[in-house]
Amino acid sequence: MARILVIDDDNQLRSLLRQILERENHVVLEASNGKQGTEVSRNDAPDIVIADLVMPEQDGLMAIQEILSQRPRTKVIAMSGGPTGNAAWLPIAKKAGALRVLKKPFQRLDLLQAVADALEISAVENSQA
Repeated sequence: MARILVIDDDNQLRSLLRQILERENHVVLEASNGKQGTEVSRNDAPDIVIADLVMPEQDGLMAIQEILSQRPRTKVIAMSGGPTGNAAWLPIAKKAGALRVLKKPFQRLDLLQAVADALEISAVENSQA
């Protein structure tokens, strides 16, 4: 079980991700933009952040950088793409510190595998600390 922060301006997608993740017994926090996401991260210390890259107020890339500067051990999964074709941001997110990237639309199993990978890496890091 992990505390997972989902940052996305699409209410329907946030709700869907919440349902998927809660079925796997994760605690889900939500934010509708990058600025709100960095605030939630600062206050609630999620284990994993799943962030869209293109959002109003503060984009996901800036949010990822700020979250990782505050909490370097946080695992980040970036997502982008969909009908607007913003998947070009995904390699940039990887360079900014995202552990995994997901191109929208992605499958439920791809999301769960990315979360499992993040948890596995966290467990290894914690055992070495």
